[in-house]
Amino acid sequence: MLSFLIRRTGQALVVISVMMVLVFFGVNIIGDPIWMLIPPDMDQEAIEATAASLGLDKPIWEQGVVLAIVGVAITVLVYGVVALIVKMDDIGLVLAQRSTAMVRMIGRGLVKGMPIIMRTLAIVGTAAMLWVGGQIIVHGLETFHISEPAHSFHAAAHWVAGMTGPLGGLFDWLVNATLAGIFGLVIGAIIAFVVTRIANARNGSAAGGKAA
Repeated sequence: MLSFLIRRTGQALVVISVMMVLVFFGVNIIGDPIWMLIPPDMDQEAIEATAASLGLDKPIWEQGVVLAIVGVAITVLVYGVVALIVKMDDIGLVLAQRSTAMVRMIGRGLVKGMPIIMRTLAIVGTAAMLWVGGQIIVHGLETFHISEPAHSFHAAAHWVAGMTGPLGGLFDWLVNATLAGIFGLVIGAIIAFVVTRIANARNGSAAGGKAA
């Protein structure tokens, strides 16, 4: 199991490294990446402040080094957490066989709690993917100067934030995330429907050809 995890981590590092190089140089070849992250009507002073806060005012080689370090660190962290979750029930079994009563209780708790944790992670992970996917599409449309649905999402979030007083920042994020997740779900459902129909049509045609 350990050799498998090490091998998969090494493969992931290679893939992440290649993708980082392609994305980094691809984005910089197109133009200054700051223009992909800011509204088109932002003034020059705000643009410079945003670029400085994101490190985009640094030399390109320094940006590349930072991106590589962060990418590798995140990959190792994510795979480490995944490995820990995957082996958690095995760890629980080992602890449940120890002589100390407290340690055995912790081990049994891990074994019994892992199904609940896995179901929770599945729900949270699905929601997060929908949110991130929806946000990517929404921001991508903004990049092409298509203001909807981003404008409506921001307006709804701002309205809710104004109604919630001190918790306005939290509810602003929640509304934006929820609407982006719903948008991602709708887009995903449409894509799944189209792909399924195409696959069924191709399978039907193949079956008809064999029958003939």
